Amino acid sequence: MDELELWIEFKERYNLEARDALIEKYLNYCFSIGLRIYRKYSDFLNLDKEEIFGISSFCLIKAIENYDHTKNVPFVSFLSKMVTLYIKEEFSKYMNISLRNQLKILKKISDGKKEDVLKMMISLSYRNMVSINQEKEKSRSIHEKISDNEKVEDNFENNEILLLISQAIENVLNDNERNVMKKTYFENKKLAVISQEMNLSKQRVNQLHRSALDKIKKFIKQKIL
Repeated sequence: MDELELWIEFKERYNLEARDALIEKYLNYCFSIGLRIYRKYSDFLNLDKEEIFGISSFCLIKAIENYDHTKNVPFVSFLSKMVTLYIKEEFSKYMNISLRNQLKILKKISDGKKEDVLKMMISLSYRNMVSINQEKEKSRSIHEKISDNEKVEDNFENNEILLLISQAIENVLNDNERNVMKKTYFENKKLAVISQEMNLSKQRVNQLHRSALDKIKKFIKQKIL
């Protein structure tokens, strides 16, 4: 049976033997992708080859289940992109902050531009939390999502910082500090507007903002040292 026949057997006639044949054909290829990604991000992860093989197998099955054989997209092209995405998503569940990124994060919050960098990351963290919730509510074809995730590798490391900032906002700041940060970095409101809305002086709002920034910086450093 050639590959097209296997797809027809599985997708149209629900033949699980055809699916198993596809898994067998592409399993080593997916495992090689898993090993390549693991080597690149080995500072983040502590997995053995058996665990990587299991994750790669699971991601291959997801790709096979979601592939639409009626579209004019070669499966190997679809597989390469989607398995890479799936494996990184699975690896992120086991991810620890690497020594390499500890140094990056420390540099970002310790150099002369630390305030600008931190403010930018705080703004991104709010938008990241909102986009995650919105993505969960969307119903879209897996084929449409390929192009949206071309930069998943570039975002992989930044997500560490975003996660830490989100944790600090939720767990370290008090209600007034959290409110000031939300209005400043998510709602893009000016000091005078925030002061009026919160019924606080501009000086007090500025103090809350400074206190929140200091707490977030301290939280990040404590987590990565």
